[in-house]
Amino acid sequence: MLIDLDNFKNIINTYGYDSSKAFLKELGDLVKGRLRCIDTGARYGFDELIIGLANTDLSGAAGGTQNGLPI
Repeated sequence: MLIDLDNFKNIINTYGYDSSKAFLKELGDLVKGRLRCIDTGARYGFDELIIGLANTDLSGAAGGTQNGLPI
């Protein structure tokens, strides 16, 4: 799964680099806290997060995001 943070550059321009780093850390912690122990997540590029959902098919991943699970 790929999460793209639209207009993230606006956060940097408005609140500064340190605040944007803190935001990414908080977001990463939030996502990590919602993953199962067999899943993995990482920052990918400048403003994207990539999440690997182990043993999950496409419909399971789509259903999980709509229902707040696994992330």
